[in-house]
Amino acid sequence: MSSNELLGYVYYCKTDSRTRPYSLEVSDMAFLTPAAGRRILALMADHRSMADTVTWWGSPADPMLELETEKGAEIQDDLAWMLRIVDVKKALEARGYPLGVNAEIPIEVFGDTVLPDENNRRWLLQVADGKATVVRNRGKGIVRLHINGLAALYSGYRSVSDLEQMGLLFWKNRYEDARSDVSQLIRSVFACPMPWMSDQF
Repeated sequence: MSSNELLGYVYYCKTDSRTRPYSLEVSDMAFLTPAAGRRILALMADHRSMADTVTWWGSPADPMLELETEKGAEIQDDLAWMLRIVDVKKALEARGYPLGVNAEIPIEVFGDTVLPDENNRRWLLQVADGKATVVRNRGKGIVRLHINGLAALYSGYRSVSDLEQMGLLFWKNRYEDARSDVSQLIRSVFACPMPWMSDQF
């Protein structure tokens, strides 16, 4: 590893420095190694005689929190994304899927009040080799999935069990015996890390 290789960086500014103590506000940071992350923390700590807090936007499981040995960090704000699926077929086919998962899942989408004729339908989701094909399904859907729940599942923001608890996913009675297996299959198909971003608009 070259000594000139960039392993981490941080952009930050002070709040109104006419008052004491001030806060450091991080607008962007990244690090590739634990040492680089700890160096960023040390840089922030070097301001401790004048600054009492450091704030930044990060993921719910931000690695920086694990490097912070004093465990003085706390989540002060939680801002959820807003995501809407406009075209069920195109959205599902454009998404990437795990390469090792091959599956067919009949779903029935409901609850779309903006484009009901286009999206509130029975669909057959076929996944193979990391790609999906979506066709209209004349048969019964194994699960009924609200369009809002589909967006949350699609992005990785919510799990199958979350959607059940929120009343956004329902199982057809005739498939109740297969509920556990199909639930695991859906989790495998839509497996991905929880989405997040550090930028704010």
